Amino acid sequence: MSTPEIRKILEDMGRAALAWSSIETLWYLAFATLLPQLPQETRKAIFFYLHTFASRRQLTIEVASSLLPQKSPERTKMGQLNARTDDLASTRNSIIHGEFGFTYNSERDAASILFSRGDDPKKPNKLAGKDLALELSRFCADAAGLADEIEEFIEGPLSSRIPAAQRFLANRSKLRVRRLLQETPESVAQLQAILAFLRRT
Repeated sequence: MSTPEIRKILEDMGRAALAWSSIETLWYLAFATLLPQLPQETRKAIFFYLHTFASRRQLTIEVASSLLPQKSPERTKMGQLNARTDDLASTRNSIIHGEFGFTYNSERDAASILFSRGDDPKKPNKLAGKDLALELSRFCADAAGLADEIEEFIEGPLSSRIPAAQRFLANRSKLRVRRLLQETPESVAQLQAILAFLRRT
């Protein structure tokens, strides 16, 4: 395996990590878009109180369910994006936590890096036997596509459903100086939905 090929694999490892970080950040932005009237510190305290990305996304779904009509296309779309994120999370974990081994193909006179099954026979790596370079390239493309779709959803359909969300998105760099939560019936209902979810976790 040539040095440029190995360098490309290492670069794609970095790209995969950055792509996943972008997706995590966008899910926080979706959560924040649902609650534009909350101070940034309050939103972060609620969202990051939960320790797993899956539970944070579920919280976002719960808040959306308390604000959006049951059969609204926005709720459906958010569920679809969550399912796709779940699926990609499984691939991300297989890549980031995977073990690899070199293999040599004498017919092609080429070496490849393949995923191994891992240490736990009960939980084999789902990418076992697959080519690392190929799977990394595929993951980076899928993650970039998903990130674009989440961002378009937040800035379009989702924000159009939430009062004050457009202003929040336009001025999100200024959120540190936003006023404290105003106790309106709508904000109380939102916080009740959040607290109910936290009690179940």
